[in-house]
Amino acid sequence: MPGMHSKPGTPCNDYKGYCDVFQKCREVNPSGPLATLRKILLSEESLRSVAQFLSLHWYLVLFLLLGVLVLMVSQHKIWKKCGSTTYLHPWPCPCTAPKTTKGVDL
Repeated sequence: MPGMHSKPGTPCNDYKGYCDVFQKCREVNPSGPLATLRKILLSEESLRSVAQFLSLHWYLVLFLLLGVLVLMVSQHKIWKKCGSTTYLHPWPCPCTAPKTTKGVDL
């Protein structure tokens, strides 16, 4: 309807475009950057080359998985909860107050 403004992002022109912030209908490009990227990454040729690379260099996948596992375990050891009884750090747990053997005089 003339004189009415649509919110940015609403469909216009029989769902062929979207309204922008300047109240102008922008046409959707079906061969835009996402479609081009999908054609490049998910084409038969690229999937075949990835499968060939992985079959030739299977040990890289194994090293990558092993590295991710080591990273996850080390992060758990470093940043785990301090309330645990198996706190394995060389420094005292920062979450707990230091224990004193003296009584407090009031």
